[in-house]
Amino acid sequence: MLIGRNGFMLDEYQERFLKLKKLEQVREVTIKNYISYFSRIDSKINQRLNYEDEDILCNQILDFFTAIGFYKPTSYNLMIKYSNSYFNYLIRTKVINSNPIKTIGIKTRREEFNPNPCNTKDLKQLLSGIDVRTYAGLRDYSMILLIADTGIRPNEACKLLVDDLVFPENLIYIREEISKTSKERVLPTSTKVMIYLKALLRYNISSPYVFNTIKGEQFTTDRFRRRLARYSDYTGVDITPYQLRHYFGTEYARNEGCNLLYLQKILGHSKLEMTRRYVKIETEDLARNHKVASPIDKLD
Repeated sequence: MLIGRNGFMLDEYQERFLKLKKLEQVREVTIKNYISYFSRIDSKINQRLNYEDEDILCNQILDFFTAIGFYKPTSYNLMIKYSNSYFNYLIRTKVINSNPIKTIGIKTRREEFNPNPCNTKDLKQLLSGIDVRTYAGLRDYSMILLIADTGIRPNEACKLLVDDLVFPENLIYIREEISKTSKERVLPTSTKVMIYLKALLRYNISSPYVFNTIKGEQFTTDRFRRRLARYSDYTGVDITPYQLRHYFGTEYARNEGCNLLYLQKILGHSKLEMTRRYVKIETEDLARNHKVASPIDKLD
């Protein structure tokens, strides 16, 4: 089976591994990522993996990770994750005796994540530059409001189906097949946002998706990114899709009634530590919260 322009071919063990993953019903995008991972190893070390000599195999894997040493922590750690999954499979099937990643001692890198939200003033300015009298404008406006209101990932928003919207309860269901963490969740949504979505669906004649192009095709994150860039140029602000998600997270976290467990559930984070990073306490927040929480008035 040829993969990619370089004519890369999966070896027999890689093919078996991918067949097993398909039986486990992993997402198609994950299968493609594994294929890309195998192809990347082949291109970086320029030779086949040697399963018969584990010393050579260890050197090959060391060469691979040395070659991708410039990767950002997230991408670098993903290569470690895929490696562990594959080599543990080879151990279970008795192809090799030990995992090269553990033998060599390759460690994951610390991933720094600092939310980079837009501010309310800039977001209002960007929204003012969108003509909602056109379908494209109404679609873009609605998606921006949806992300800012719920923190939904842009990719998840693009894959929403009409049936995922529950208007009577103001809820949106994120199916496990479109969720980044492969876990379904429910997003409470503001009435204002649902009104815009309902207006948008009046233009939806045959597509099952909520957000579409003017030709009726499924809208994509790339198109949305380009649309935001255009609005940013026009209005003189600079806002990206993920800044909208970060805007929701930071504004929610600043609220006095914020429950981090609720925020974690809404954002779809697998770990609470990721959610905690949205908590940025400003001086005015401290003062306001102190005024509410201080027990001093009880001493009068």
